[in-house]
Amino acid sequence: MRGRVKLLHTADWHWGAKSWRDSSRSIDRNPEIESALKELLDYAYLNKPDCILVGGDVFNYPTAPSESDAKKVLSLVIEFSKIAPVVLVLGNHDWKGLSTYDPFSSHIGIRMISKLSSSDDDKPIEDIEGLRIFCFPYFSIRNMLKIYNLEELQDKARESLVSYKNELKKLTKNDRWNVLLGHFAVDGVPYQNDYTITSELFVPKDFLSSELFDYVALGHIHSQRRVQGASAQSWYCGSLIRLGFGEEDNDVGALWVELSEGEGPKVKPIRLKSSKKLKTFLLDEFDLDRLKELLAGLDNEDCYVRVILKLSKGTIYSPVRCRSEILSLDERIVKVEIRKDEVEESLPIISRGKGLVEMFKEYLKVRGINNEVLVEKFKSYLEKVEKEDETHQDKD
Repeated sequence: MRGRVKLLHTADWHWGAKSWRDSSRSIDRNPEIESALKELLDYAYLNKPDCILVGGDVFNYPTAPSESDAKKVLSLVIEFSKIAPVVLVLGNHDWKGLSTYDPFSSHIGIRMISKLSSSDDDKPIEDIEGLRIFCFPYFSIRNMLKIYNLEELQDKARESLVSYKNELKKLTKNDRWNVLLGHFAVDGVPYQNDYTITSELFVPKDFLSSELFDYVALGHIHSQRRVQGASAQSWYCGSLIRLGFGEEDNDVGALWVELSEGEGPKVKPIRLKSSKKLKTFLLDEFDLDRLKELLAGLDNEDCYVRVILKLSKGTIYSPVRCRSEILSLDERIVKVEIRKDEVEESLPIISRGKGLVEMFKEYLKVRGINNEVLVEKFKSYLEKVEKEDETHQDKD
């Protein structure tokens, strides 16, 4: 008889995320992410899970992280491993080099998996008492483009999944709790990410079968939800924090899961206070007094605000003035969107007779962009062009 097992299910930390990069008020989300992870650590210390499942995307970018970022994330993973064994599958945002740590980290109870569990070398994880964990890290079907045509990709990928499912049946036994830990999209489950058919593998719900798995722990979709229609209880735990305004209404945090013989999995949401709320205010005209009233209604709530300004036909406006005046009202405003229907921009003419760098700075100002990095890049490219021009002139 299988004993009771407690699981902490988390995913989509996205360390390194910077939100609203297209705004003059770009926000580094690491302090918020770190605070949420420490809050989750406290929860784990208090409740003592038997295993901690991490469903991928611990980093926000697939390139090698900086030394400081790598140390910070790995130190947090190590802190979790002091409470219970950690199993982590790589997501599409993760640096693939993470899996090279596995031969070393496995000795301290941390598994970092980049390959599908199979009957070959990459067998399910069975060294955690009472558990058999099947790993399904992110898989891009672009890897199959060398073999199949674009139109065939989804069908061929599903054919491969049928074969894989049959293989897993040989590995599944009722002597342990069989858990699938994955980072993928499920067919029919809506989400805000914008993937194309050339990259995203949509796993059919019948793959998430109760004949194979007692619980399916998923990452990738940032909204906390159960996959309806799957016979095995399958859950996305959601991201730690709300990363953009497309996620404004998402439930986020982590999940606490208990597996007991004779009962279905008991799943409880974990809400993290560190995750700031996102608020959107809609203005039908450029009315700062109305916006001040809306902001006053927030009291001192620590949140991020987006203002959508809808301008009617025939309105003449300056985007720079609109954005700057709205942003000046409250530091919590991080994004201003101007939605226009045949309105005219009142744009100043860029002064002639100035140097190219000064003209470029003026152009950025007109567009409401305050970014010194762009200016420095422009200077660098301009110097290269001028040097090449001098070289050509010498040859002539």
